[in-house]
This record gives sequence, C-alpha cells and structure tokens, in this order.
Amino acid sequence: MAIFGGSFDPPHNGHVLTMAHLLNDPEIEEVWVVPSGDARYDKPSVAPASVRKQLLECLWSEVFRKNCAIRLCWEQFGADLADSTAIALVERFRQQGEDRPFYWVIGADNVATLSQWQRYEELCQQVVFLVVPRIGDSLPEPLPDGVRLLGSWRDVMVNYASFSLSSSELRGLLATGAEVAGYLPEPLRARIEEEGWYGRRDGE
Repeated sequence: MAIFGGSFDPPHNGHVLTMAHLLNDPEIEEVWVVPSGDARYDKPSVAPASVRKQLLECLWSEVFRKNCAIRLCWEQFGADLADSTAIALVERFRQQGEDRPFYWVIGADNVATLSQWQRYEELCQQVVFLVVPRIGDSLPEPLPDGVRLLGSWRDVMVNYASFSLSSSELRGLLATGAEVAGYLPEPLRARIEEEGWYGRRDGE
C-alpha cells in the first residue's frame, strides 16, 4: 500500500504522474491519496477541504476513470486528525484494521529532514519511505535506512515522465490567467474556472 499525502491545492499533472508510477509498480497493490486537513501545522492550504475534495474526486473519476486501486482517504478532514502527523495517520489506519505493509511516498526534498518528523523512529517501524524523484531533485548518498527509490533513480529520470511544477506555482499561474495546459488535467481546469477557484474564472 502506498500512502500519498499532500495538500493537493490544487491537484496537478505532477500528482497524476506520481500516481501512475505508483500504480504501475508491481510491489504496490493500492494507492491511498490522503489530502491534509485545513489545520495542517506546517503548510496551511489555500483552498478549503471542501474544494480540494471535489477536485480529487474529479481527478479519480474523470482522469483515472474510477480506478479501483486508488482510494481517496478523508481521515485528515475530521476534527480529530485535522492537524495530524504521519505517525498519527498510520496509527489510525492500523486501528481501522489495516495490517498490510505501508509505503509512505515523499519527494526528494523531504529526505534530508525525515529524522525531524514527529516520532520518527516509531514511524520507521510502520512504513518504508518511497522517494519519487523530480527534475532538479538531488538525494543524499547513501539513502537513510528505510528509504527507497521508486525504481532506480536513472530509470525514473530517463525512462519515465517527470514534473517539477509545484501547487503554489500553479496557483500563481491560475490567478494571473496564464496558460496551464500540460500542468493541470483538463477536467480539473474546467471545474476550477467554472467555480472561480484560485482566482480563475471562465474566459479570464
């Protein structure tokens, strides 16, 4: 099981590529997409949970065609986990009866600070950290114990699509009316413009 967390504010083609790489990995049975709550302590979201939920549901249904190997998890939208850490989320999944091994998906920029995560040693007993590289990323050598790459670094960077735009950069493009084709799945772009989210309206 791969736990893919983040703000998804908004979801974009980088998330799509990561999810596709995970789904195509023979060691991964399911991808659990876990958006952060509105009270996330380290990086508050711009759009509220209700907006991000609609966008992720659109991504699942219209981009991934309701792939049954993708599970959208709303645990952090509840008040008791709204500001939760990784270990608290994993403990919740275990309390719900999930006993299969977990991969925790991270970006290469998170590897250097993993040891600062809350209850890091306990977390390492529960998950294997799975790094999905992006263009421009670098990694420490050797990798810390309990950290693996999705495929080999060379294979991912040379033979697979990669993406380096962040959600914050995409929000800036949306707000200024810039072209976002290639950055954002078309069904999500249409929904964002229809609703006026992120400062974007139809025809602007």
